[in-house]
Amino acid sequence: MGLVMQEGLEFGCAFEVEILVGRSRPHAEVTEGPVWSRVESGIREVFAKGGRVRLRLLEPLGGYIRKLSMDANPGNYRLVAFTSSKDLKFEILEWWESGGAGHRGFVRFDDDLWDARKVSRDIDVALVLFREFYDNGDLSDGVSSFRSPWDPKQ
Repeated sequence: MGLVMQEGLEFGCAFEVEILVGRSRPHAEVTEGPVWSRVESGIREVFAKGGRVRLRLLEPLGGYIRKLSMDANPGNYRLVAFTSSKDLKFEILEWWESGGAGHRGFVRFDDDLWDARKVSRDIDVALVLFREFYDNGDLSDGVSSFRSPWDPKQ
């Protein structure tokens, strides 16, 4: 009996992760087929120090989300999902905090002012969404937290 290799989304085989810690480093670390612990540690380090994490599906499986992206300053971040939608207005989706909270004002993120509901300080939100994408190759529960820039919350 030969050795059976376990492959599948739960082992990260269909993904590529790009991690850039800090804003002054010239090159990002890119890993094809990452284990979850590498993705998780990258998210935690980028959350603490700033930078970016991109988890990209290499083998399309017919799902809606093809890449999940986190851009961070130390202690806060924004999430963006890139989709397979044929509608240009839904190719890129932005994360919004859940709940019915109304507009609370703006926060500075990098050089721009953003609706405060689009910037998170809760690392667990990013970990849950990245893990769902890593495990399933798509977002089913998590996609409800994302909206098109052409369809913002009021």
